[in-house]
Amino acid sequence: MALKTLEINQTWVERMLRLAESPWERAAVEQRFVDYGWMRPGEVLDWFGGACAPHVITGSDDGIGYRLELEAADDSGRPEIVGVRLACALFWPPSGQEVDEDEEDELDGDYTSEWVRFPDARREAFEAEYVRLRALVAAELGEPDKEEPDEQSDRTALWRRPEFIVELIVMDDVNTYSYYDVILLRVARSW
Repeated sequence: MALKTLEINQTWVERMLRLAESPWERAAVEQRFVDYGWMRPGEVLDWFGGACAPHVITGSDDGIGYRLELEAADDSGRPEIVGVRLACALFWPPSGQEVDEDEEDELDGDYTSEWVRFPDARREAFEAEYVRLRALVAAELGEPDKEEPDEQSDRTALWRRPEFIVELIVMDDVNTYSYYDVILLRVARSW
């Protein structure tokens, strides 16, 4: 069993919330990315929707660091920005999968040193990371409006505001073809 976490602190949460409060226009969202150092000025992002949405990877170039997943709805060739997800923690093996004691986390080498590793962590440590992250968001927004599993997640805490939503989600990590379970902090526009 293995747990990997990023050092997501109150500053990261505040930045994601400021991003959610931005106008949901490409120029405004990308300007926040530049302001936070998540991308370089003049860099062009390829926004599109789908399970394998493009990523902005911050930090070192030797693997996967902080990973921001971009969501957009593509109507008539002009994507409309929908949301941004930040992967915060990964757990192997995913829920419901049993592994032999001799098996190892084969994808561990794909992640940079920005990921703090707990190679012998139990599932309870992953759950504790969810609770820690939930408390960081709740410190800004209060208790979630709803918290339960849904059709895509094992657990989701939802904060709804007039212009945006914030979700803390535990689910299969689509980017690794469900090799890991992931905790995502997602900000998105309200519909």
